[in-house]
Amino acid sequence: MEEEKEPSAEYLRDFNDGYLMAENHPEVADLLSNIKSESTRISAMKSGIATSTEQKLPSRYPSWIKSPGPSRTDKSEPTSPNKNQERDR
Repeated sequence: MEEEKEPSAEYLRDFNDGYLMAENHPEVADLLSNIKSESTRISAMKSGIATSTEQKLPSRYPSWIKSPGPSRTDKSEPTSPNKNQERDR
């Protein structure tokens, strides 16, 4: 069985730079992901961008976040009791 190699410190730094770039500057990350370079630095940054993008996919959200739920504009029936009505005792 093959042992997994620990990535170098430079690779981790570049991966994290790509990940943070995708989180904070998606337009720059999009430009970077389209670069046709085979350098290890660009490759690590592209991996970070891809990981960030993958983690944002709705398929990874819990089901309670995916469901649309009640519309906020729907005013047909209030969700909380009216404070002016008498309480049941």
